[in-house]
Amino acid sequence: SSSSAWIAPGRMICMAIGAASGGTAGGLKVTTLLAASRDGPAHHPAHRPAIVWITIYVSIVAIAMLILLTTESQVFPDRALFEVISATSNVGLSWGPMSPSPIGTCLYSVLMVLGRTLPWIILWHCARRAGDEEALAIG
Repeated sequence: SSSSAWIAPGRMICMAIGAASGGTAGGLKVTTLLAASRDGPAHHPAHRPAIVWITIYVSIVAIAMLILLTTESQVFPDRALFEVISATSNVGLSWGPMSPSPIGTCLYSVLMVLGRTLPWIILWHCARRAGDEEALAIG
């Protein structure tokens, strides 16, 4: 049915966004999207780091998709995207039973580590550059 066609894309969007700051869910976070939607760094100090994190997140997902689609011949693109977003956002959802190759297994592991560590690295770098006078609320 047409309503079930939106279930997977809706889940992927929710997995990519994640939750709010301070939550255990991974992903981009609601506050990152809010900071990115502001007018710019002059109006909100978290604008630039939010744009950086969103760009890195989308790049990671795109590169992982290319790797996965070239190494895993049995995976369909929509399912690969679902799995890559789930791993990068540390959600833990899966389309179904998986049997990835050793390269695929390593890729999923790297995505989980990157999804958890890169927001902290970006936040640390931006906070170090901004000083104590500016509060950052990303990732």
